[in-house]
Amino acid sequence: RDRPAQPDRGTAVLAALLAVALVVRRRPSRRARLALLAVAAGVLGAALNAQYSLTHVLALGALRVPPAAARTGFVLAAALPVAVLLLGNVYCGYLCPFGALQELAGSLRFARPLRADPDARAWRPIRLVKYALLAAVLILFALKGRPEAAEADVLTTVFARGRAPAVTLLAAGVLVLSLFFGRFWCRNLCPAGAFLALLNGVHLLRRWIPAVHPGRCPYGVTDRRQLDCLCCDRCREGGAPEAAAAPAPGGVARPGLSARQRAWALALAVGCVAAVFVARTVEGVRHGERAGGAARGAAALRSVDMARLRALIERGALSDREAMHYTRLPEAGGGGNAGVESPAD
Repeated sequence: RDRPAQPDRGTAVLAALLAVALVVRRRPSRRARLALLAVAAGVLGAALNAQYSLTHVLALGALRVPPAAARTGFVLAAALPVAVLLLGNVYCGYLCPFGALQELAGSLRFARPLRADPDARAWRPIRLVKYALLAAVLILFALKGRPEAAEADVLTTVFARGRAPAVTLLAAGVLVLSLFFGRFWCRNLCPAGAFLALLNGVHLLRRWIPAVHPGRCPYGVTDRRQLDCLCCDRCREGGAPEAAAAPAPGGVARPGLSARQRAWALALAVGCVAAVFVARTVEGVRHGERAGGAARGAAALRSVDMARLRALIERGALSDREAMHYTRLPEAGGGGNAGVESPAD
């Protein structure tokens, strides 16, 4: 008799950290938040590679989520969006490993004088880039059906052991930019975060979730109904280091770059990274199509010894039944984060 599925480490850790995040949200503390971010980056990211990414968005859209409900791949692809629908985007605010790395980098003491965030009015049109990237990838995936459409998302393989050097360079560049612009990838470019932000607008349990104070948001959110709220509770910490340094909605310039110069600097950085993202996405899909065509051509030319196959079947050496116990290997190039299986599964 088959054993009931048991939660794996990734699922258990993710559930435990979500419970801790909900407790911290009741009485937000800067120290508790930084500690939780460090655990998320170290355990969920570096140790377990349980990072939500664009691959999980595509898996959900194509209804190709892993079938085992106790596996991390299923939880990230199917259960996490439900949690965001109910509780708001607490994942991006507290549990996203790469988002945690960005915020931890931006909170370093030497990074504070480097902050160049524009005012909320200048950031408002720039933040739409991540929604445009999400729409472009979804359209490309719908037209081509290639999972390689998600490879350009730095979250897909940033914590995988076999990540490409280009991913490492892109992730390092994003972390450097986060010293100047808080949570640079999350706020401006992350298509997976854009998908969760759309669900954040539902927020079914809003009545029982602590209310935010957009007027004190260090990331430019100015209204409680805005989708881009990360539910990070920085606005509720009362004296957060960056909250005082955040640009006011009126665009009052701090010493150094003017408000317009900061806005142009952010727009230039976002445009450059977005261009790299689009180029890598298109190239990934083309490479997948070439590889798929070559594989189909090789299969079509492959000769099959039918007499040998009949002899093996007659001896009972072959079976037409699916194996009962096996482990699915991660897809090539997808690391452990392809929305099907992961090293944590």
